[in-house]
Amino acid sequence: MKQILSLFWRVVLDSLFPAYCLGCKVGGGFLCRECLKLLPTLEAAVCPWCYKLSDFGVSCRDCRAGEFFLDGLVAASKFEDGALLQRAIHGFKYDFLEELAGPLGEFLFEAFLPLVQQFPEKNFVLCPLPLHSKRHRWRGFNQAELLCLIV
Repeated sequence: MKQILSLFWRVVLDSLFPAYCLGCKVGGGFLCRECLKLLPTLEAAVCPWCYKLSDFGVSCRDCRAGEFFLDGLVAASKFEDGALLQRAIHGFKYDFLEELAGPLGEFLFEAFLPLVQQFPEKNFVLCPLPLHSKRHRWRGFNQAELLCLIV
């Protein structure tokens, strides 16, 4: 029953407020194929903090000397204020635009595929962080889990 009501509500909202691409404003979805292709990806593994080239996402020496570092964290793109990727992630996370899971998951897949091919001996794991049950009920979905299911 809940799924039927959810589907009905989505149809009503889509009728009243049709989805427009966050990049080019064309109707039909929140991120069209052309704008998805324009999202910038990193060409090589970099330090997750300063984006200097590194071996397999290992923190560089300068960033490792600071308080925080994460080794093996691989970034798909630079996160720039006001950029299309930032707006899409914001819409997915804060505006509950669950429909962005598909395009963003596809973006992650395309961004990480060259890295997986470059390091076939490495094991890659996509692990969604769990949400608190209260937050999950409020939002209705776990965005990290949806992205992992797509990839």
